[in-house]
Amino acid sequence: MARSRLGKIEYRSKLATEGKNFKASTLEESYPRASLLRRRVKQYFDDCDLKGKHYSVPGLGLFLGLRTRVIVNYTTEDEDFMEHKRIIDYALQRIETYIAERLFETKGSTKGTEFLLQNALGYANKSDVNSKQEVEVTEKQRIKNLPDEEVENHLKRLEPRILEFTKKAK
Repeated sequence: MARSRLGKIEYRSKLATEGKNFKASTLEESYPRASLLRRRVKQYFDDCDLKGKHYSVPGLGLFLGLRTRVIVNYTTEDEDFMEHKRIIDYALQRIETYIAERLFETKGSTKGTEFLLQNALGYANKSDVNSKQEVEVTEKQRIKNLPDEEVENHLKRLEPRILEFTKKAK
């Protein structure tokens, strides 16, 4: 935490002040206490609000000194780190809400916001989901409609691969 020339308190991430020490470690290693993680997440949102920056998962990761995937994919069964999970879930939900609200505020193209929702937070276009389902259905129908003779030929060609795979598995 530092004071700007105008006397406002500015929060700086460790990475922003000591960028040379970036280590993509685990959440538990970087933040062994939930109170520290909670304070750093709050500092990130305060910093964004103070500077007028947009909330983002990569921005949160950079501020915390963690890779984006570490944050997005964080799961734990360890009771000692369940509070960490709740803090990360809250931060991701806050970012997701912010991005979703930006869709309604943006005039013109919303492609950037849609990209973030799809790639950082796992949303999918309805057309993407439908086209994948249609491909699966048509492939299943094609296989069902194959004559028995052709199915047997496919199985004979695959038999050596299956045997090889089962040998490797043992």
